[in-house]
Amino acid sequence: MGEKIKRILSWQLYVYLYGLSFIVFKIAAYPASFSLIPAINCLFLYCVGARIILSIFRIIMNPAFAGIATVLVCSSFLHVVGIAQLLGFNYAYIPSWFYGYFYLFVAVLVFFMIRVVRSIPITIVTKLNPMINVFLLIITIVFLTNSYGRYGQIKAEAKLHTHNSIKPVADIHQKDIVWILMDEYASSTSLQNQFGYQNPLDSILQKQKFIVLDDMHTRFNNTLFSVNSIFNEDDSIKPSSYYEGIALLRHGSFIPSIEKSGYRFINLGFFDLAEHPMIADRSGYPYTFLQQLFSGTFFGMMYSKWKNTNVKADAYNNQIFRKLNDTIPAISSQPRFIWAHMTIPHSPFCRDASGQLRKDTTEEAHDSSYIKRGYIGYLQYGNQLLVSLLNKHPEMADKIIIISGDHGPRFPFLTNKDYQKWPYAAIHFPGTYDSLKLKNLRYISQIPGFLLKQVAKPD
Repeated sequence: MGEKIKRILSWQLYVYLYGLSFIVFKIAAYPASFSLIPAINCLFLYCVGARIILSIFRIIMNPAFAGIATVLVCSSFLHVVGIAQLLGFNYAYIPSWFYGYFYLFVAVLVFFMIRVVRSIPITIVTKLNPMINVFLLIITIVFLTNSYGRYGQIKAEAKLHTHNSIKPVADIHQKDIVWILMDEYASSTSLQNQFGYQNPLDSILQKQKFIVLDDMHTRFNNTLFSVNSIFNEDDSIKPSSYYEGIALLRHGSFIPSIEKSGYRFINLGFFDLAEHPMIADRSGYPYTFLQQLFSGTFFGMMYSKWKNTNVKADAYNNQIFRKLNDTIPAISSQPRFIWAHMTIPHSPFCRDASGQLRKDTTEEAHDSSYIKRGYIGYLQYGNQLLVSLLNKHPEMADKIIIISGDHGPRFPFLTNKDYQKWPYAAIHFPGTYDSLKLKNLRYISQIPGFLLKQVAKPD
């Protein structure tokens, strides 16, 4: 029996064990989203692909070393983003040329292996095979154990994110609420100090009786966690991962509370919110278990680049703006909470200040001149959309309107990282409301609670 195990361990099983360990590692990141069929399919596809590569290397090089070369090639596709980050590249700004140079390096390395292994004794590989196989088996077991422990931790964290609905204190005439979130829209102070741009939107909105809350902050510098703090009315607990953040948005406390008070929630955004599905998948966050498996891989990044072209991003914003124009004047038998999430002025910077569609261009993380010009131009275009919306719908004067960002710009060349958590915020609140408390709001996650206290019906 022992000899049989030794013989099996001397095979190049690690080629396939590597794929298994990778999938288990991905599952461990957020085991609650695990789905058996996609996991089996991905493992099967990996094994087929690895087998083809292994067969090719067995023809063109010493077959004893073909397994090592196969794992090298496979790992270059599955871990390319992690390697880029280790080299100092920002996840959102990995340039296309990096992939070209990286895979050229991998090709040179494989060619070097083909030439060098001819002089290496095969006995060395026969000793290495069992070690690599056992190592990957141990790693897989560790990941499985972590998955089990992580699943229990997720259940405990879900309890921490469960909130009691705020009890209403007033029974006033309920007005429609329109929240327009402009992704990565910075506060006017941030725009002035970091970009040298004086935002005219402040004075435009103030003339229409908005209160500009220029001291509004968020505790998070990314969209998912910041929006999560809004719809869970809580920013005290940071989700442990993007996967958990997506799950928490689907079980947020705010929407059930606002619906309980008589409102109809309308989701014009790219997150699933409570029982209200997204209008389109425009985020780079993993929604499904399959996306969880491919996030951070070469295939996931190529899909993201395909999805985030200027034309596709612009089409999404046009869709949201068109639906806003149709929804705002529509007659409804009950008050509505309209959530509209636009990807302006977030990159890709689809249009310039005059509204002209721009060509797709790869943004270099440290190209401050290009990014500043693109960001401010896109922001100016967004301002034009907002002003045209307000002018087109005078009935909005009788609605509660929130115009905000989710966080500030995060470009690597911006040295003051505090501004990353300083989004734009302005609120129009017709009728009677607690103006002092509104002006004292400091975090975007506090706005939902303020709204509930002002407009919700008592039980």
